[in-house]
This record gives sequence, C-alpha cells and structure tokens, in this order.
Amino acid sequence: MELSYAAGWNQTSTDWQTLLDLAPGACFCFELDGRLAATTTLLPLSPGLAWLGMVLTRCEYQHRGLASRLVAHAIATADRLGIETIGLDATDQGRPIYEKAGFVAGPAIERWLAGEVTMKIAPQSGFDPHQSSCIDEMAGLDRRALGTDRTALLRALAGSGWKPEVAERGYALARAGSRANYLGPCVAETPEIARDLIARSLSQQAGPWMWDLFPGNAATREVAAEFGFKSTRRLVRMCRGQLPAGDGGLVHAVAGFELG
Repeated sequence: MELSYAAGWNQTSTDWQTLLDLAPGACFCFELDGRLAATTTLLPLSPGLAWLGMVLTRCEYQHRGLASRLVAHAIATADRLGIETIGLDATDQGRPIYEKAGFVAGPAIERWLAGEVTMKIAPQSGFDPHQSSCIDEMAGLDRRALGTDRTALLRALAGSGWKPEVAERGYALARAGSRANYLGPCVAETPEIARDLIARSLSQQAGPWMWDLFPGNAATREVAAEFGFKSTRRLVRMCRGQLPAGDGGLVHAVAGFELG
C-alpha cells in the first residue's frame, strides 16, 4: 500500500489481497535494506492468458532496473506455466520496458474522473454474488466480450463488498478505492443497457469516481461525459503473444489497469 499510494494509484488493501489470493505464486517483489523496494504481479485469467500489473518501485530505488528484472521474472514464470499470452496497460514511462520485453502496443485506454457524482436511481435488489448462477450469467457475457474465462476474477470482485448491477444482457461492478470509487468492469450488449447499469452502480455511493474505458467506443465516452466524467490520463494496452478474440464493443469499463 505504501508503494501504490506514493505513486498516486487507487488500490486498496483489499485489491492487493485479491491479487495475492488469485495468484499466490505469481506476486513478486524485491526487498532491499529490509524494505519492500519493488513489486510486480502476474494474474492468470485462463490457462493461456495472464495479466501483468502492479509494477511499482519505491522512489529511492528507482532507475536501478528493479522493475525490468521483475517483469522478466514474471515473463519467465508465465513461460514455465505454459501461458502464451500476457497483457498489460502501460504508462508512457513503462512502455519502453515492455517493448524491450517483446510486448506490442495495441489500443489506447483512458482514465476518466468525476469529482462528485450523485445519482437518484435506486440500485436493483436480489443479486447474491455467492450464487453460482448469477456469476455464471455475468461470466458468459464476459467471455463473449473478452474471449476468455474470468469467472474467478468476477467472483472475487463481486464478493468485495459492493453489490453488482446485473441485467439480462449486461453487468457492471463497482468498488471502493483509496482515492476514489472505481467503476468497472462493465460489459453490456448495447450502450443503453450499459448506461442504465452504470447509473445504478454510481448511485451506490456518492463522491469521486474513476472509470477506465476504451476511447474508441464513442458511446461509452458519451455516457461518461453525460455523467460528469472527464478524461485525465491515457495509457496503451499491450500484449506479448496473441490476445483472445472477443467483441471489444461490449466493454464499457475495464476491471482495472492491474486486472485487465
């Protein structure tokens, strides 16, 4: 938490614990001088796909190649496990590190912020994140959008404290962050369904919000602007190997830069 908070990131201790629970053998770090100096996580999403994230270095240990070595170690771990594809969302600062490691740039991804959101739509009731049928309904649509099975991740996020919003042809999740509430992931067949799900998610909690989306999806950008969000940061989605074929037009919010 010290490293992520110092970097201005939004993760909570629950987010870190989720990564440790889902990838207990693929969360790596350097300890120097008795202190945690750098971190990297490799989250398996399916047998052939993993997501690289939480590449952080404590300020006083930067420019020593720690991040590059941890990324190389994560890649070697993926190779050993037979994981053919690794995805990540890269900042301008991190992109050269990943390009040297064989990652190829793909679509842009943007972070949108809203200082205050007050929605008057009541959240729907009756969803139990512990019911397998509810998770399966979310995961089925998610597979269409992403081309891979993220059931374990969705189950972990749905059980993190906030109630998911689920429709017949879409779902949205939201959770608390250390700096702002976080909207995502959200997958829906139409912009209208996505708008309704997002409005219901935002109604669960007032205050500042973060939302990571693909700027190429014009309908999603319009909804974000309508709800008072503004684009503040742009990253690039990169991959090593071939990302699964999915329907990206269904993705109205990603799960997070560290989750894919």
